Amino acid sequence: MNDIESRIIKVYRQYTKNRKVDSNSHLSGMWSELLDVYEGSEELMALELEFGITIEEEVLEEIYDKKISEASKAIEKMIIEQNKKNYNPDEVLSTLSPENAKKVLSLLWKNHIKLRVYIQDEMDRITYESKK
Repeated sequence: MNDIESRIIKVYRQYTKNRKVDSNSHLSGMWSELLDVYEGSEELMALELEFGITIEEEVLEEIYDKKISEASKAIEKMIIEQNKKNYNPDEVLSTLSPENAKKVLSLLWKNHIKLRVYIQDEMDRITYESKK
């Protein structure tokens, strides 16, 4: 099982506490009804937040009936493709919730000494804006 599969399973378990889930489970099992799948559902937003991507409706329709192991490959491609477009740190941070932006910045803080001034400024800005 790869990292993407395990992260999908983690999100899956949030919405299906009583079901057994593994790499062979179908992604569709995460939703109680097909109508709940589309734009705006909690499950879809949780997947998008987990991976920092936007899952378009047509892509979701393609992966909905796939096993988690297969869906993870499609999600990996989306991550790579969407990250090519999001090279500006400000754009990336603006797509995250304040809590997740702080998590990302904290990880960078720990691992990259040269970025600490930028990160501290951004964390202060996020804290200030989230209190508005």
